[in-house]
Amino acid sequence: MNTKIKTSLIVLAILVYSCTGQISDKYYNNGIAKYALGDYNGALKEYTSAIKYNSDYAEAFYNRGLVKGALGDSMGAISDYNKAIKIKPGFSDAYIARGNARSSFGDFQGALSDYNKVTELNTDNTMILFKRGIAKSRLHDYKGAISDFSKALENNTSNEILYNERGTARIKTGDFSGAIDDFSRVIEINPNDPEAYLRRGKAKENHSEFTEAIKDYDKAIEISPENAAACSDRGAVKIKLSDFSNALLDLNKALEINPNDLNSYNLSAFCKKELHDYMGALKDSESALGIDPENSEAIYNRAIAEYNLGNTNGACADWKKASELGNEKAMEAYNKFCR
Repeated sequence: MNTKIKTSLIVLAILVYSCTGQISDKYYNNGIAKYALGDYNGALKEYTSAIKYNSDYAEAFYNRGLVKGALGDSMGAISDYNKAIKIKPGFSDAYIARGNARSSFGDFQGALSDYNKVTELNTDNTMILFKRGIAKSRLHDYKGAISDFSKALENNTSNEILYNERGTARIKTGDFSGAIDDFSRVIEINPNDPEAYLRRGKAKENHSEFTEAIKDYDKAIEISPENAAACSDRGAVKIKLSDFSNALLDLNKALEINPNDLNSYNLSAFCKKELHDYMGALKDSESALGIDPENSEAIYNRAIAEYNLGNTNGACADWKKASELGNEKAMEAYNKFCR
């Protein structure tokens, strides 16, 4: 083959490659436009056509993955992100998207691996520090999560979400003072957030600051009167202060708002037992078991009510069942009253 023919073939190859690239880009740009308009099925077809003309088009695989994610096909999205990363190993956005997809169906270890890779490529990415912190929390690495949230907060000192997440992680490690500080910061940023008062109240309760916890629950209820969790939590603290009558008022309110609140029924049964209203305690225990028939605390509470109402056989049967479900208090009661 002479030089002239070789040159002609090279020129032809370049022209073909150029045309193919132009066609691929055309489909790619059409995909971007359709995605922006919410036409996900249309965008999917355009990106698939772009890939048909250029099988090494990393951005097209990435964008098609985003479309598949929007259409609920998480596994298909991950497959496309895998291809984008194989073609372009330093593609940070593809690692982020794959991490998000993995996190969406509970693969937090896989998500953590992806977020770790992104931090190697871009150590100053606050969003990734946040997402990695969430993944670590779900994997019960609370100290690691706190470290990531703290780094993210260095450049985002007014981000209430980061303070909330770090505060929640601190509670898990037993750092209640630190958690109180974080939730206090959230309240400074957003004084009308009932959930922030609720979380700080829970941290104070765990720190045995019961009176201060009640003040936070009061504020949460003032801002959000129909907040069943705040009513229930305030009732729980009042129980710790042996204020059973007022605790019942809160628990009744919680159950009025949310009739399916299992925990409030159990707490109410406990209060009524302490106030010697055994029939009321029995009724609350039955209501709790209507929600969860295998709830050992409700079975234990029902046994106490039955015993005090003279139904020893029923009480012993319930204590035995509750102990089989792992309730240690029930085992002690069974050994004491039924043997």
